[in-house]
Amino acid sequence: MATKGSSFPLVKLQDQLTCGRCHNLYTKPKTLSCHHSFCQECIEGLATIPTFSVACPTCHQHTELPDHAGAAGFSVAPHLVEFRKIYEEMKQLSGEVLNPDLTFCRSFGTKGTGDGEFKGPVDVAIDSEGLVYVTDYNNHRVQKFTHDGKYLVSKFGGEGSGPGQLNRPAGIAVDNAGLVYVSEYNNHRVSIFTSDGVFVRSFGEEGANEDQFYRPHVGMTFDKDGFLYICDTCNDRLVVY
Repeated sequence: MATKGSSFPLVKLQDQLTCGRCHNLYTKPKTLSCHHSFCQECIEGLATIPTFSVACPTCHQHTELPDHAGAAGFSVAPHLVEFRKIYEEMKQLSGEVLNPDLTFCRSFGTKGTGDGEFKGPVDVAIDSEGLVYVTDYNNHRVQKFTHDGKYLVSKFGGEGSGPGQLNRPAGIAVDNAGLVYVSEYNNHRVSIFTSDGVFVRSFGEEGANEDQFYRPHVGMTFDKDGFLYICDTCNDRLVVY
């Protein structure tokens, strides 16, 4: 299980997600022409009406306000939006839960093969209802929990290469419809399940061509437009569907 010390990467990530103006996690992060980013509300507070510009608090370079749109017209910082999503998911990684201030809250699970036990949990996804899905890597399965760690009967997988079976499940993501996508390190594919663990379909096979993977590991997420990003680890590339 994770320990308090394992929250150090989260602290580093939080530093990258902290607005230099309000010192809170970014809200609607926008990027100025100098490439420094701040919350939209913070930028609005910096605007000077006579010159219709914003002086960056970091480098003091002036950026003109977009016509008619104000601070809302500045470019969104999509990498910060995605990092915030990763940050929220990492707080649940390996069964450890942190408070908003990154102090330890609780943990759940222990080493084993039974219900609610893990052998190498490697990734986590949270659906729109707050339910938690964990890829249990060495048990070749996905387990499902409530937000407070209560094990739910629904689990899916089992070692193998047939439909609905998993072999070293690694990355996991949930789409807007509630379907669960699981990348399989040893099966070189992505399998899709309903939230109750019913197998839907899989795609991909071993290789380096289009629609092929070679040992995809942790790293899979949906963006706001529904595109799926998959780390095709041993092909040294990122693929998008």
